[in-house]
Amino acid sequence: MDYYNILEVEPTATDIAIKSAFKEKAKQMHPDAGGDAEDFKKINEAYAVLKDPQKRAEYDHFRSGNGRIHVNINGQQHDIFNEMFNDLRGAFGDGGPFVHRRTYQRQTKNKDLNVSITIKLADLLKDQQRTISVRHLTGERKIIQITIPQGIRPETTIRYPGVGDNSIQELPPGDLYIHVDIEEHPRFIINGVDLLTTATIDCFDAIMGTAITVNSLEERKLNLKIPAGTQYGTIFSLDNQGLPNDINQRGKMLVKVLVNIPKNITQKQLNIIKSFKGVNIEV
Repeated sequence: MDYYNILEVEPTATDIAIKSAFKEKAKQMHPDAGGDAEDFKKINEAYAVLKDPQKRAEYDHFRSGNGRIHVNINGQQHDIFNEMFNDLRGAFGDGGPFVHRRTYQRQTKNKDLNVSITIKLADLLKDQQRTISVRHLTGERKIIQITIPQGIRPETTIRYPGVGDNSIQELPPGDLYIHVDIEEHPRFIINGVDLLTTATIDCFDAIMGTAITVNSLEERKLNLKIPAGTQYGTIFSLDNQGLPNDINQRGKMLVKVLVNIPKNITQKQLNIIKSFKGVNIEV
């Protein structure tokens, strides 16, 4: 079984893409939704392997042809399937039933490795030096120093050449791919290089105008003037308080104003509001 074909993803798919494909397939093929039980079993088997970095690496290693059976005869390694095939092919000639139909590429380097990490939103403000443990196909773990550049976008994959698997000493090492996710922030939403947040004021401040304080990503207090007559949903911007861009400048902090309507208004207060609107007050 080809697990990538079963989930309909490329062999280079990220962990997030594989998880998304599995969820979609599971919805379609679940027996309770009219799907076939055997197909549902296959996608679960495929996902169980591909979601696990070690199992996936071992599967990729076998899938590429390196899982063939070799034996040592008089100090030399022999691929018994390949040699048996060549013997049969020779007996029947080049036009026989065992003629090669496809040309397979020989492995030219060790396998690439994939690691996912999650960082905090505030970590995007400067380069991050991280130490990670990477598991190779032999089971050995190696400690790698990596740099995550400032301002990296969510779900970005960074390639580190030559620091992947190195299990086969005769071949060049593979590459290491780091998939970076950003931890959800309680106050900010990423909007390109801008950061969107909200601030709530009462309706009277919206009518008369006010000044409020908002906290930046670095938890610095910033003053923001709210002019009289501000409507619900109005967005104000504070320059250089967002995320770094490609030329080391920062985006904006976007502050969306929410207006709170008081619930416990006295009758006297309600009469004052009505008088402003020209509504007749009943006594």
